[in-house]
Amino acid sequence: MAPDLGSIFETLMALGPIHAVVSKSALKRIGLLVDLAGDLDRDDGTARALEWCDVLSKRKLTDQQATLLEYFRANAWANRQRVSGTTIRFALTSSLMAFKSSFNCGWSAGRLAARAKAIHLFWSR
Repeated sequence: MAPDLGSIFETLMALGPIHAVVSKSALKRIGLLVDLAGDLDRDDGTARALEWCDVLSKRKLTDQQATLLEYFRANAWANRQRVSGTTIRFALTSSLMAFKSSFNCGWSAGRLAARAKAIHLFWSR
């Protein structure tokens, strides 16, 4: 018998921090947790996924990994918006502020392009 979504969610939530997890595996964890948190309307999972995004974003990632990370982050914020009922305007403002902060962090052109692409993907759905 296949495990139910709730038990997979609880297993992910019980995992420790992603500090020692290789980036590829950390991205898989984040993506799965974002999806399950959205499916189960669990903001605690969304909050954990956003924490993990913050940790992973401090690593040296490939442009593809950085784009995927920002895609997952955008999906997590979409979960929050849907669960909490906050307005799309707030979410868009948050996305734009996050993008603007990237310039101040000295990100490479590739990482800036990845973040812009992730924001575009999120808002074009």
